[in-house]
Amino acid sequence: MVSSGAAEHSVELASGLAGSEARIALAVAGTPDRAAEFLASPERRQVRRLMVRAIGQLARADSWDVLVSARELVVAVKAPLASLKDAQEAAVGESADFLAASAMKKIEDANKRELTARERSGMMEALAAAESLLRDVLLRCEGIDEPIVNEDVSDVVDRLASSTCTKGALDALGAVRGATDDLAHNVTPQLVLETMLLCVKEALTCPPSSR
Repeated sequence: MVSSGAAEHSVELASGLAGSEARIALAVAGTPDRAAEFLASPERRQVRRLMVRAIGQLARADSWDVLVSARELVVAVKAPLASLKDAQEAAVGESADFLAASAMKKIEDANKRELTARERSGMMEALAAAESLLRDVLLRCEGIDEPIVNEDVSDVVDRLASSTCTKGALDALGAVRGATDDLAHNVTPQLVLETMLLCVKEALTCPPSSR
């Protein structure tokens, strides 16, 4: 098993970026190879930024704001797929003249499955970004003297921690795990994100006496 330090070093070597960015990428993408790809993709990094913003603004967000945030995230997750879809369509067009209809149908079905898998992977990264942020909030709530992963948004982490409690952070993390399970059971991404953000908002609203 590769240690977290070794994995972080691998990402640093592959991307040429500092340790804090490597830690964020590993938390979101999961493996050194995928983390290096994440750091090289402005679109995938934008998904993480949108998720941080969405959670950071939940305290003053209403249901419409949550719907808009979920929609923005879904659009952002799909953004990196545009070039893949164009390449698929170009390849299908080149093959159309000499492949049988049944073979073309198989290729088109395989392309759709690949796009769906890539979209699901992007959604999982978005949820991983939410989980990483909320784990940092939990560290702050517990007063644990450890570096947080999301150092670049420490102001968001501190603000969320100051207005919630340990139970709230744990319940919010539970909402993210529930969203991951819903996604695995083919619930639509828009609904998954809307439900998760509303549950996180409710979870983080701890009564003052609990803080």
